[in-house]
Amino acid sequence: MTEQSNWTLLYVGVAFVALVLVCGALVVTVSAGVLFFGEEIMQAVSRSPRVQPYGELPEPLPQSDMPPNGTLDEQFAAIETIVVDVRNLPLEEAVPQNLLTGDELSEIVVEDFLVEYTPEDAADDAVILAAFDVVPITYDLYEFYRRFYSEGIAGFYDPEEEAFYIISADDNLDPEEEITYAHELTHVLQDQHFDLNDFMNYGDDRWFIDNADAAAARQAVIEGDATLTERLYEQNYLLPERREQLYEAYAEMDLSFFQDIPLFMLNELIFPYQQGYTFVEAVYRTGGFAAVDALYADPPTSTEQILHPDKYLTDRDEPQEVTLVEAEAVLPGYREVITSQLGEFGLRNFLQQEVFLRASAGADGWDGDRYSVYFNDEARDVVLIVRIVWDDSAEAEEFRTVFATYARSWSGTEDPALDTGDLTCWQAGELLCSASTGDTETLILRAPEPVLIEELMGLYAE
Repeated sequence: MTEQSNWTLLYVGVAFVALVLVCGALVVTVSAGVLFFGEEIMQAVSRSPRVQPYGELPEPLPQSDMPPNGTLDEQFAAIETIVVDVRNLPLEEAVPQNLLTGDELSEIVVEDFLVEYTPEDAADDAVILAAFDVVPITYDLYEFYRRFYSEGIAGFYDPEEEAFYIISADDNLDPEEEITYAHELTHVLQDQHFDLNDFMNYGDDRWFIDNADAAAARQAVIEGDATLTERLYEQNYLLPERREQLYEAYAEMDLSFFQDIPLFMLNELIFPYQQGYTFVEAVYRTGGFAAVDALYADPPTSTEQILHPDKYLTDRDEPQEVTLVEAEAVLPGYREVITSQLGEFGLRNFLQQEVFLRASAGADGWDGDRYSVYFNDEARDVVLIVRIVWDDSAEAEEFRTVFATYARSWSGTEDPALDTGDLTCWQAGELLCSASTGDTETLILRAPEPVLIEELMGLYAE
C-alpha cells in the first residue's frame, strides 16, 4: 500500500474530483484532488437549482472587464477580484500562471503523481479493491492511473511551487478555463488561510490511513468549498453567452475513457465534489462563508456527517472507535495489505454494486468501522475482515438484511451455503459472510475456504 505523498490540486474539467481514495478511505496516490469529466455531474451542473447566496454578493465587474476581454493577465485579474470578494478571503500572495499544451501538462502530472507510485503499489491496491468486489485481482491499476493522469486534464495548482498550470490554446481563456481558474484559486485561498497540509495531516502518513474516513470528510470540505465558490461564480459572474458555451462544451465532451471505470471507483472519485458540495452548501446556509471558514477549525469527523449534514450541524454524531482482533495467527501464509476504515459512504458504495436502491438504507445507522485485507501471494487468495458498529440493533439487523440481498446477487444463488443464525455465508468460489457479534455489531468476512471463516469467527466469539 503506497503511503501519502505531496499533494497537488488538479482540475480536469468540471465533473469528477478524485481524492483517489478507494472504499472511502484506501489511500492510493493523490491526496488533494483531481477533477475530471463525467456525464452525471455535467447533467447535474446544468440542471441543478441556483445557489441562494447568503447575503448580498459583490457587484459584477463591467462586462468589458470580464474574460475574454483584455490581455491574459487582465482576465486572470478579473477572476481573482471576483473570487476573492465572493469567498471573502484576501489573496495574501499572488501565484504565477503557466500556460501549457495538453501534452506538456500531462507529462508534468504523470511525473508528479507516479514518481513514488510503483506497479507493486498498484498491485496491492488492486487486491484491496478486489476484496470489495470492485475489480479482479489482476486489474492493472497502475495503467489506469497513468491514463487517468494523462488524459483530459485542464489544469492544476501546485502548492509546493505555488503556481498554476493551465491548458490554453491561446491568450484568451475559454469558459471552462475561466471556471477552472476560479475553482483552483479557491484552493489557493484555502491554503493561504487554513494551511491545507496541516488540515489534511499530509506530514503523517499513518494518520491518513488510520483515520481515512475523517480524511475523506476533510477532503469533502476542501472540494465542496471550492465547488460552492465556483458555482456562485458561474451562476452570477460568468457572462451569459459564455455560460451557454460552457454547457455546450459539457455536451460535447469525450467520456470514452470513463465508460470502463467501475461505478464504485467513479462514486469514490466524485464524492468530494458532489457530497462535499451538498454538505458545504448546508453549512453555508447557516452563516455564509464565515460558517464555512469555521469548518477548517472544527472539521467533520466522518463521511456520515458529510452525507447527513444535520449529524454535524444540529445533532453531532461522532463515530465510535473500532478495533480489530489480531488475525495473523489464524492466517498462515497471508500478509496484511492494509487496515483502515470504510466509513458510511464507503459501505454504501460497496453495497451499491449489487443492491443499488437499498444501499443507503443498508449503510444508514453506521457508527464506526475498521477493516483489514490480507493476501496470500502464492495462492493468490484474499481475506477480508470488516467490523462495523451501529447506532442500534434495528440498524444492525437492517444491514444484515440488505447484505443478504447483496450476497445473493453476488453469488447467483438464492440460498446461503451456511446459515447458523449468527453467521450466514454465500459461496461463489470463495465465501462471503455476514455475522452478528453483538446487538449492535456485525462482521463482513471473505475467505477462500470455510475453515478460515471458522477461525476468524472464533476471534470474535463472545
